[in-house]
Amino acid sequence: MRQLLKTTSLFALALVFTAGMAFGQSNDASVSQSGDENDATVEQVGSSNDAALTQRTFGGAGHEADLYQEGAGNVTTVLSQGGAGTNMVDLDQVGDNNDATIAQLWGQNEAIVGQTGDENVANVQHRGSFQSTAEVTQNGAGNFAEILDIGQTGNPNTGNEVVIVQNGNSNEGTIDQDGDNHSATLKQGNSAYTSDGNYGDISQEGSGNTASFSLKRGDDNDVSITQTGNQNSSEYSVVSGDGNDIDVSVEGTGNRTRFSIDSDWPSFSSSNVLSVDKVGDTNYLSGSIRGSSNTVDVTQDGNDNRIGTSWYTKDGVSIVGDGNSATITQMSDMNSASVTMNGSGNTATVTQN
Repeated sequence: MRQLLKTTSLFALALVFTAGMAFGQSNDASVSQSGDENDATVEQVGSSNDAALTQRTFGGAGHEADLYQEGAGNVTTVLSQGGAGTNMVDLDQVGDNNDATIAQLWGQNEAIVGQTGDENVANVQHRGSFQSTAEVTQNGAGNFAEILDIGQTGNPNTGNEVVIVQNGNSNEGTIDQDGDNHSATLKQGNSAYTSDGNYGDISQEGSGNTASFSLKRGDDNDVSITQTGNQNSSEYSVVSGDGNDIDVSVEGTGNRTRFSIDSDWPSFSSSNVLSVDKVGDTNYLSGSIRGSSNTVDVTQDGNDNRIGTSWYTKDGVSIVGDGNSATITQMSDMNSASVTMNGSGNTATVTQN
């Protein structure tokens, strides 16, 4: 697992800048702007380029920054701070072994990062933001993406939306959010790119949050989703993937979970493992499987929990295929569970204490 060393040190950077556009190899471009409604554009073509940008204001309008780097071994660092308006950063990197670090403090922010190539790193941080968005898209192999979305004293995080899209093999995507009413989405694989051997992690702490993971055409991927708080919802989808492992942990009241392991001709979804552990009251789970040799293991500890609700179109756990296994354990009182299986060699075990 790749580690990002700049995460804690970014805010301590002392940046002294000149402005400009550079073409060639081993170029350095630095921009520093203070005040309202600043715009900055930096373009570099070649290898081993460095771009550093800082935009600061307190109480005024927002900033806008556009950066483009092409080549290998490029590094971009952006600090966007303050402002009553929207701060926007749009960064594109094409090539291998590139590094992008963006930090946006306070206010309403928007960060868009696109990386095409292998062994790239993207880190986006929102601190004390509201109604902000962050999106990272990576096409290639061995890439690492991290979105950190947390509050600060006097500046809590609320209503933010973050997205990581990774297409390729051996990639890692991590989302960490605290606060309320956030949205986190992690997508790996599509019709053009198979995505094998990837790792994904979504962690949310707060209430009213939503988490979504989807995988298409990928094998041997490992995903972990953790939610702590009340009235959160999460959904997980695998289409035409084998040997994938999804581990879900939810703690709180009134949380909703739904899953789908499906097949897309001519491929089937086989040998996938979904483990869900939920602690709290009035929690709900529903989902469906279409494939072979898949395993679903659900444990719910609390009162008035349900497997099967109108929140999902297919009530309860619905399985179509052969050799699938569903194990459901519910503890405490007033719980209910519904399991439907069509096929051969399927096993369903329901235990209620």
